[in-house]
Amino acid sequence: MAEEQTEIIRQFAPAAEKAGRLAPEQLRIVYTNNWFNLFVPVRFGGMGLSLPDALKLEEAIAWADGSLGWTVTLCSGANWFIGFLPDETRGQFFSGKQVCLAGSGQATGVATRIPGGFEVTGNWKFATGSTHATAFTANCYIERDGLGEMDEEGQPVIRSFIFLPEEVQVVRSWNTIGMVATASHGFMVNSLEVPSNRSFCISSATAVLKDPIYQYPFLQLAETTLIVNLSGMVLRFLELGAAMLGPSSTAFEQNALQLAEFQQKRESFFLAVEESWIRSQDSQDAMVLAPQDHLMAVSSAARMLFDQAMGAVDSCYLLYGLGAADPATEINRVWRNIHTASQHKLFRWADT
Repeated sequence: MAEEQTEIIRQFAPAAEKAGRLAPEQLRIVYTNNWFNLFVPVRFGGMGLSLPDALKLEEAIAWADGSLGWTVTLCSGANWFIGFLPDETRGQFFSGKQVCLAGSGQATGVATRIPGGFEVTGNWKFATGSTHATAFTANCYIERDGLGEMDEEGQPVIRSFIFLPEEVQVVRSWNTIGMVATASHGFMVNSLEVPSNRSFCISSATAVLKDPIYQYPFLQLAETTLIVNLSGMVLRFLELGAAMLGPSSTAFEQNALQLAEFQQKRESFFLAVEESWIRSQDSQDAMVLAPQDHLMAVSSAARMLFDQAMGAVDSCYLLYGLGAADPATEINRVWRNIHTASQHKLFRWADT
């Protein structure tokens, strides 16, 4: 990232937190650099990045500011859905660099089949970027004639939907100690009729666009993009902490040791991602899924990086003194952002 952009992002981070949404100056940088379209193909106006390149950029943005990095990651992740939308729907929702999809991965809605489409009712808790979203996405269980539909394996059918901003009611429910500027408010719809072409399924088999990024499994895509946000914030936290300590102190040495161990796990993670990305294209048509062992290696490396990151933050926080406990300081904001981000469902591996 350009140093000037990093300075602007950090300069307006306190104001963004106070306002509960990203500052216009921060969003201007996002739009100028087209960051919401990391995974959108160049031919549709996006950056068309590979997964490894996108992860490095997302980590850098999170290092500049956690709320901005998280918003870019979640919204660019939702913009990834362009690969699964019908042609006419893609044209309707993707036009320009300010396209930003906000949404929820939780299936807390019900879509009843009606002629020409669906009638949707639901309430979704969290949608990062809700205050500047140009569309909202959500998952729903599918019903027909009052009964839930089942797939061939006897599991409930879940489909994704895309809504216009004027079709949803934003529920201002985001109230956390950190990640305040992400504006991750909830939203709801009630008996909303949605045409069939605004419903889609997320799987490699249903991808409309055949670029390699849409063949990469969604689980590992989500895990990797979220963990690099945490990684970027942790790097900044340890960097700020080191500046608070005397270079000849024992605490400084302990901080440096935690950073070194964290960097080892970080490097292992990026190597695992690079390997899985190469394997995912290891065919003549460059569109086969990565073998399961390499995908498991990515998930395992992400989990180890998470454990190392949280251990380093919690250990080093004790070294910094009351300066790190002052809500007006950057290091405290980073600490609060880290601990809020750590509560994301994908990081709760013990529940799976």
